[in-house]
Amino acid sequence: MIRRQALAALLAGLCAGAHAQQLVAGELARFEYHPSGFFQGKTVPVYHYKAQTARQDARVLFVIHGVERDARTTCSNWIAAAEKYGLVLVAPEFGSADFPQALFQLGGLTASDESHWTYNLIESLFDLIRESNGLTATGYHLFGHSAGGQFAHRLALMARQPRILGVVAANAGTYTMPTYGGWTDTPFPYTLSKQAISEERLGAAFRRPLTVILGESDTDASGANLPNSKAAQSQGPHRFARGQRFYALHRSKASGWASHWPGSWSPCPAWVTAPRPPAGLQRPCSSSRLRRRDNLPDRPTCQFRSEPTDTP
Repeated sequence: MIRRQALAALLAGLCAGAHAQQLVAGELARFEYHPSGFFQGKTVPVYHYKAQTARQDARVLFVIHGVERDARTTCSNWIAAAEKYGLVLVAPEFGSADFPQALFQLGGLTASDESHWTYNLIESLFDLIRESNGLTATGYHLFGHSAGGQFAHRLALMARQPRILGVVAANAGTYTMPTYGGWTDTPFPYTLSKQAISEERLGAAFRRPLTVILGESDTDASGANLPNSKAAQSQGPHRFARGQRFYALHRSKASGWASHWPGSWSPCPAWVTAPRPPAGLQRPCSSSRLRRRDNLPDRPTCQFRSEPTDTP
């Protein structure tokens, strides 16, 4: 209870620095978000698009840019899909000056104080967009590509995002592997730390809908934007190998937790691949180009849920 009250107070403080933003249907626009608390003094440009087909109960989708940090292009790439599904798109831009790697790709997870985690901004932006536009959505979805895929999968795995409905992480350069590191393993945040996330909380996180998208041709071990630190290289030579390793570990660990939870269990994550290089996955692609690799029953790759999962 105390933790929930503290989180509520934190989010209230973050929202205090923002101004109501009315979305105009069919218009790609931007506003500047000025959070308070730990992030006071930082500016987050937020691009957004409300489909002309969107209703009051429209679903909200956050789309997170890659290392180029171009939220406008990222948002515009999803407009056709937004119109098809009646979505509200929200694309925050995490500039390199205010959000270096530790705060963007790693989400601030290296800080012991969770109020310093960048993922809190997603929650506060969701409140801002929902309340200023009279939306009834009780949760949101999130997609991230490349560096944004790093941000996305770490959110799904570690952050206290009780209203997240589903996460898609495409072509991440590195991962937080879902296992607690030992003396000989790469350190947190490339593996888990019990100081950052307890076993109970990890078990709950395994229930979150997570889809990992990988490019079958994404096998360049010397790409300009491929993380090449010792910790990154220990996960595999390229994005395709690193993603496969993350998937295998996540699925193994999640299956082990199934017996701890009553009721139905949906194995996560789902794993799909696309034949084109990673640049082709910065935008939605036809399901005919995606190949299921997890031997699970067929289902939409980015199935939209209407209610949050019960995750602390």
